[in-house]
Amino acid sequence: MIRKNIAYNIFNKETLFLRTVYFNTRLARNEILRKWFEFLQCSIYLNAFDRTVLSYGKQDFRITKYIDEKGTEEINKFFHDYNFDQSIDYANEVKEEHAVIKYLNEEEKMLFFNRKGINTPIPFSEESLGNRTLLNLLPAFLFVAQHSGMLLIDDFSSGFHNELEELMVRCFMNTSDKSQMIFVSHSTNLLSTSLLRPDQIYSVEFDGKNGSHIKRFSDEQPRVAQNLEKMYLSGVFGGLPNYKDAYEN
Repeated sequence: MIRKNIAYNIFNKETLFLRTVYFNTRLARNEILRKWFEFLQCSIYLNAFDRTVLSYGKQDFRITKYIDEKGTEEINKFFHDYNFDQSIDYANEVKEEHAVIKYLNEEEKMLFFNRKGINTPIPFSEESLGNRTLLNLLPAFLFVAQHSGMLLIDDFSSGFHNELEELMVRCFMNTSDKSQMIFVSHSTNLLSTSLLRPDQIYSVEFDGKNGSHIKRFSDEQPRVAQNLEKMYLSGVFGGLPNYKDAYEN
């Protein structure tokens, strides 16, 4: 009886049972479960619109925290490799041609964008929505691409140019090995067989009290040469809003 009580007390009622077992034993006797938990520890949910970042592991992927720990080198390398013509600085002060931008609190730092051909650094808060979204996304994006995990992105198209969305998808697919990216987007330009297979694409359609329906594009068995974007916009795959022009007769 005493032994049973001891076994029970090692589990905290506020903590998931399997999580406790994993951290106490590393699931040494079950290789599949151990690898699954390691995969989860490197998995991240990110909402690009409201900048929510949730990680199963202990890593902090807020952009300022990330740069505090790792510096700006990795992000600036990404910008250089993909020809962004920009870089970032994270400092207490930045000198421009005719002035110095400086925090009164010497311990506080600010993110700045340096654009090619522009002598004045641009504070993060003054940048475009797309650039701010990209910078908030990159720490989690680069981490999951380099590790075995899953990156879940909601509102992926928040402020992104169509070509930037395509670049991010191609970059992840080319640089990651055993990782996955699942994202929600309203950009129909991503519906291309040169980027994604039909079995990788799903439409979601809300049907009132019946809830949402999910349909996989491959269920319609489209041919490789067919234009998935045009097929979607014509209603083949569902998931289209049913708006009406107020001025229609």
